[in-house]
Amino acid sequence: MVPLHGARAKVVRAKEHLRSLEERVADFVESDPYRVVRDLDPQTGAHRRYAVIERQPPPELPLIIGDAVHNLRSALDHAIFEIATRAAAGRLTHRQEERLFFPIFSNRAKYANSLPVKHTMELLPLEVQEYVERRQPYNVDARRRRARLNDPLCVLQSMWNTDKHRTLLLTAAIARLPFSEELREAPEGSFRFTGAVVDNGSEVLHVLPGYDPEEYFKAHFAAQVSFTVGGPVRQPIATRTAVDRYLDGVARAVEWEVGQLERLCP
Repeated sequence: MVPLHGARAKVVRAKEHLRSLEERVADFVESDPYRVVRDLDPQTGAHRRYAVIERQPPPELPLIIGDAVHNLRSALDHAIFEIATRAAAGRLTHRQEERLFFPIFSNRAKYANSLPVKHTMELLPLEVQEYVERRQPYNVDARRRRARLNDPLCVLQSMWNTDKHRTLLLTAAIARLPFSEELREAPEGSFRFTGAVVDNGSEVLHVLPGYDPEEYFKAHFAAQVSFTVGGPVRQPIATRTAVDRYLDGVARAVEWEVGQLERLCP
């Protein structure tokens, strides 16, 4: 296995940014950025809980995310560059070097018809060409569009494209309810829990009439930071998952890709 030093360095730098992000998110969460207000519906008698946001995530968080995303995307491009230059024994022209990149496509036809992809592929060993094609998000089950858009490489490409043109948007975030034994024993339909991104004034818990929420479980709402709905990527998982954990998963996927490419490096 031949180490791809440039790609590895980019992954390391991305992880440093993500550690910083995790620390900043933890500080924000510990500051109790929102509170939950209890209410009783006078018409139905249902118990309700509403989120009231006190403050939004600090503005430096999207900048840290943008730096991490840039380094992760660059790690893949660096890997392709290092493989191509080694395969050519240093005989690439400056123009050829500038064209090299790791393609990420969710559409098979666009990949097949892309001139930049063709310019890159013709400079790579055949087994690397085949590997890159296999790793394209469009190879995920075509009947599962959501799964294809949630592919880590597709997510990375979406965030990278977004960050080039505008700041990634974040929000104070997810309400989480731990599943206790009392909750499992609660009669079906006795409550409705909203586990989506918490907007100011949004209902996070709705318990139907005749049931005391405290009798079955203790509601616990934990602040987190997530991407806004409709924000850097369109897949629903991005708006339900804490942003630091979400990006950590993307980073692990990129690091794995670099490792696989090292095995194919001539």
